[in-house]
Order: sequence, then C-alpha cells, then structure tokens
Amino acid sequence: MSLFIPNTTNSTTSVNTPFTYSATQIITVMAWVYLPTLTPTNYRDIVTVDPNIYMQIYTDGTSIDFGTANHDHVGSPLRVNTWNHVCQVVVPTSTTSRQIYGYVNGQLNINVTDNDTSLTYTAICVGNSIFSSYVFPLNGNVQSVRVWTRQLTPNEIVDEMNSKYPVHKQALYAASPFFFSTLHDESGNGNIFTVGSAVSIGQGFINAYPKDKKRPF
Repeated sequence: MSLFIPNTTNSTTSVNTPFTYSATQIITVMAWVYLPTLTPTNYRDIVTVDPNIYMQIYTDGTSIDFGTANHDHVGSPLRVNTWNHVCQVVVPTSTTSRQIYGYVNGQLNINVTDNDTSLTYTAICVGNSIFSSYVFPLNGNVQSVRVWTRQLTPNEIVDEMNSKYPVHKQALYAASPFFFSTLHDESGNGNIFTVGSAVSIGQGFINAYPKDKKRPF
C-alpha cells in the first residue's frame, strides 16, 4: 500500500513533518510518484520543503517541475499509470542563488541556477504544501520520501532509487516509506509525518491507499 493524495483542497489530504534549517542549507529530496491517466491540469505538489523547494507537477498536468516558491524549472513529462522516481538536489551559494539538479528515474533532467529568495525552512510536506495554503494537492500516490541535508551524487541517487530501504545514511534527515498506514522514519531520527496542518514530532497515522501499486524494484 502507499500514501494516496486525492485531488482536493482539504488540508487533511496532505502529511507533513517539521524541518527547521537555514535558508542556505544543502538539501536532497526524493520520492516515488504514481500518476493516474487524468491528472488535473495545474500545479500538483509531490514533496515540498517549505518554503523553498517545490518538487511538483507543472501546470500542463504531467511534466515534473523542480521549482522554488516563485520559479519553475520544468523537466520531462512523467509516465502515467506507472511509478516514476523523482529527485531534487538544491545547492545554495547564498539566499538568492542556488544550483538545482533534477533527476527523473535516476537520470539528470534539469541543471539550472535559480535566483529566488530563500527563507528559513519550516516543514517537509507530501501531497500538498502548508506554505502555499494547500492549494495544489496531488492526485496520485507517493512512496519512499527521503530527505538529506547534503548533496547526493548521481551514483548515490541511483543507489537509493534501486533500494527499498535507505542506503546512504550520512546526513539522512527523514525516510518515510508510506507502505502502510502507520508512518515511521527509517532514518533513525524519529521524524513522523502527521495529517494536515498540525506538525509535530511523535506518532502519526493516516489511511493508506487500498490498492497495492508496487514499485519497480
């Protein structure tokens, strides 16, 4: 089973966990995402690291957007009715400049310098965003959300894509599989994703999507 985010603006259809870091923190975030054939045409949040990283579906309804709060960096269309692995690496040099690397299924898809103004990080959100007031809910499934406070190499990204469990533990902040309805953190840091707008460290629970869509391991 996996976390299913229906297309709705109801805040309880997203999950999140606190993440308080400097605006210039290096971050790698990745996930598996499964999109239905009729994905709504709008932005759709897969994983956001509020308020600076927006790994989402672009307004065309299928293309990956390795964006920031105010800028889009659009990559390839994702495949529908199958699992796609997406990864965004953000390497800041200041609060107004950072290099963004976007990977789709282990291949570099975007390499761009972004000049959006970053703020202190506040939360990691799956399927929607607290910072954007829950206006871009995903319509699809999400599994294996992993976040590092360092830059992963291309080979490390492929290693993680091909492994059911985290391989590279250095600076691993959170690793939530979303295989079952009880959520847990495989990073060992005790980060639990909770439903809706209430973010807290502690036991969390959401209902998993009842269909078993297995990833291509």
